[in-house]
Parts: sequence; C-alpha cells; structure tokens
Amino acid sequence: YRAPEVLLHSTTYNSPIDIWAVGCIMAELYTFRPLFPGKSEIDEIFKICAVIGTPDKEDWPDGYQLAAAMNFKFPILPRTPLKDIIPNACQEAIVLMEDMLEWNPIKRPTAQQALRYPYFEVNNAARVVSGRKMGNAGREMTINKVNFPPPGSTFNQDVNRNIMESRAKEKMPGIQPSLPLLNHNRKRESVQSWEEEDFINSLG
Repeated sequence: YRAPEVLLHSTTYNSPIDIWAVGCIMAELYTFRPLFPGKSEIDEIFKICAVIGTPDKEDWPDGYQLAAAMNFKFPILPRTPLKDIIPNACQEAIVLMEDMLEWNPIKRPTAQQALRYPYFEVNNAARVVSGRKMGNAGREMTINKVNFPPPGSTFNQDVNRNIMESRAKEKMPGIQPSLPLLNHNRKRESVQSWEEEDFINSLG
C-alpha cells in the first residue's frame, strides 16, 4: 500500500501518501487480493507501472529526481485499464480509484475532495455487480441496494428528534427509573415470628 514516492525513498510524508493507500485498499475490497503485490520496493514499482503505466517525466518531475538519486529507471509499460482489472466495480468507483492512484501526489484528491465524488452519493447505484465472482478463491458478493431517505425527509427529522429526546432524558437526574426498596424489617419480622412459634410448640 506504499505510495510511489515512499518506494523511491522520499523524505516527505504527507496526506497524499494516505490517499494512495486508500486507493489500494479500495481496489482490494473488490478483488480480495492486493492490487500491487510486489515482493520488494523495485518489484512494487514494476507492479505499479504495469497497472497505471510509466509515469510521464513532465507530469511528475519530482519522481524522476527521486528515481535518479537511486539509480533507478522506470520500466516502459503501457497503462492497463482499471476496469479490466476490477470488472465488478462501477464506473464511479473506477474514477475515484484512478484519481487516488495518480503518480503525482499533488494530483491526488484530498480526503475532503474524495468524499464529493459521485461514488459517495447516497442514491447512487450498487457499488458491486451482483453475483459476480471475484478473486482467486472464487468468492461471490451480492450487494442489495438500500434506498435511504433524502436528507430533508420527515423520517430523518423524527429519528433525530427521538434521539435528542432520549439523550435529554438520560442527562436529567429525575428521570432515572426507581428500583423497589428492599424491606429488611419484613424479613426480620418473619424470622422472629417463626422462632417464637417454634419455641411455643416445643414447650407442648
């Protein structure tokens, strides 16, 4: 899940590195296998090039500087469409993953920007093609579309009101349910009466 700049020994750690990792994890959630299963740092870069293609020097000059410092040359490989690798992902998911897996970290969306993508719209279609086999194990996943009410609906307002009322009651000291008090005197009286009766009977 390491970003290309990390594999090229960049000394700068920032949020685009995490966005790259999210893109890798998102792809793995669809396929149940790593998107870039590299065995070493160099092999990992080769795996990345095999999927998103060789980076353009003009597009990512900082990356080429990092590679030159390591005496590394990017392999010349064409881009493989992500849709061919993850056929069960919807187009909205493909667009989001492609943007999160940009070579140049500056071009990756921030977390806030990523949440505005159509993939996260509530009324969007199912994220996975129903019943299609995924991964080497031949697992299947079926996603049932859930129709959520719109944000301004009365359903949400009623739910929010009920939640607020229940929380308010929990915070009010006088609303706590009262437990029945134990009558210790009653137990003591019953024991005492039994002892007196038993004593009288023993006297005949």
